[in-house]
Amino acid sequence: MRIGERIRTWRTAHDMSQVHLANCVGLSQRQISRIERDDFATLRRETLVRIAEALETPVASGEVNVWLAHCGYAPLVRPGLPLPPPLRSMPCDPAARFVFDPSGALLSTNPVGQHLVGQFLERWDQFNLLDFTLAGTVGLSAGDRDRLWYWTVLGALSAPPELWALAVRAQIERAWQQPLETVWLALQGAVGIPGYWEAPLTVHFGKTALYFMPTTQAYPLRPDLQLLYLTAADAPTLAWCQERAASAAEPRRHGQPLGAGHLPPNR
Repeated sequence: MRIGERIRTWRTAHDMSQVHLANCVGLSQRQISRIERDDFATLRRETLVRIAEALETPVASGEVNVWLAHCGYAPLVRPGLPLPPPLRSMPCDPAARFVFDPSGALLSTNPVGQHLVGQFLERWDQFNLLDFTLAGTVGLSAGDRDRLWYWTVLGALSAPPELWALAVRAQIERAWQQPLETVWLALQGAVGIPGYWEAPLTVHFGKTALYFMPTTQAYPLRPDLQLLYLTAADAPTLAWCQERAASAAEPRRHGQPLGAGHLPPNR
């Protein structure tokens, strides 16, 4: 793979000079020139990451992880990395769609997801799955909370040994007052692997109970992202989701975009 050629392609696409890129990553223009000519024996992982972050697109698309794998390095897994364009605007359909980063922060959701989060928090962009699980918020059964714990603990176990990951591990261990590996064993017994997503996830708020079938998946080349989809598991829940999806689609038909940072009013 010609990494230097790809770097040059993205640099010119961003109308960035070699001098500008060099200043962004703490190298000289001569060093950038050599990298773009693939005139190097090895490249440090930190150098590849800094170049990708300066160009942004290789991080958002996950291409930086192809570069890192080619050079024998671990992928870039870190909170707050830019989202790929397809995940920045989620489909306005009856399923609740969520994109989380490794710290549990909610990076993107669709209108149904906004309404669902809005039952617990005023702004969807302030929601954090780990904080929600730690808080013991009313609205989830003990079994469903165990399933959320299972997911968050699995993420913490697979995270790289970086400061943010150590902080997440410490939060979980303080809450359980046990080492993370012990928590993991306890959850495996409680949740009943491998079928831990086979029963509906129940969400209560007020006199309403909604039932969802959760599915999770990774995004290609982005091991730092986790996608969670909640699909209605019964007719009343589907009706609730369809109503909120329709109310969100109505402003769009009239040329009025749905606000990105604030939740629409709950109905």
